[in-house]
Amino acid sequence: MMSGSPSLSASLRPRIGAFQAALLWVWASFAVSAEPTLKPFYKHWEMVAKSNLVARVRLRVPLSEMRASSAAHQRYARVQLRMDVQEPVKGHFPPPDLTVRFETGASAHHPSAAFVEEIDGHEVIIFLRVWTGGASFTDEGPDAVVPFSAEAFSQIEAEVKNQAEIIENFDDLPAGQADSGDAKVRKLFDALTIKSTQEAAWGQLLRLSRRDAPAVVRLLKDQRRIPAFAAPIPNLAPDAFEKFRQLGASSVHEAASHILEHLTGMSFEDEGWRVWSAYDSGVI
Repeated sequence: MMSGSPSLSASLRPRIGAFQAALLWVWASFAVSAEPTLKPFYKHWEMVAKSNLVARVRLRVPLSEMRASSAAHQRYARVQLRMDVQEPVKGHFPPPDLTVRFETGASAHHPSAAFVEEIDGHEVIIFLRVWTGGASFTDEGPDAVVPFSAEAFSQIEAEVKNQAEIIENFDDLPAGQADSGDAKVRKLFDALTIKSTQEAAWGQLLRLSRRDAPAVVRLLKDQRRIPAFAAPIPNLAPDAFEKFRQLGASSVHEAASHILEHLTGMSFEDEGWRVWSAYDSGVI
């Protein structure tokens, strides 16, 4: 097993006893309350926010294809992982023929091939982005597959419920309330809708601070059209090939999403940004 991969000997067995009883008590207490908490229940809450399917599954790994790829030193060979879904915790039961795209080459951006081979036939908790005809690991991140345990599953279940409560009640939460920075941010996005003031407004939006990000989140519901433009974002990666990324935007919503990624270094869809903002207001 590769260094850093989760151990299956203990982590794949459901944990029972006093800890699980305490966790169930916490869950029961949370379920009684309609108020979302501003602290995550699960350490990788971002994976929950970015996924449209989170489930307990049994993976079916094409071991012969995986090993042939490894033996041939194929860096980017792609295989399809099959899964038997035991219990979705976010999203619905997918079609039985749904497969998960996996690239076998070593990368810090997805679970290792050795770990994927090891969990063949075992129950795991999987985080996916599902689209018509296929799926991939959320963020292609190493935490997109974790060995099943009752502890982890209960935490994720509580996290899914809390995020749903945040999204439903966002306007009533501290993160949903306008503050002194909203007027400044709205004025800049208003200027973005006018061709003659667009370039100057975009430059000022790029110079906003992370403290302004919650005000930008509150503007995500603004679907006003703007004159289409390149929406260049400074490329801050140390090995960047180009100085700017040209993302393009034709609405306030699109422009706000680009600015949020620039200010925070994170990436979500609308509901995920609201979860981020709510947790940020509680100081994650």
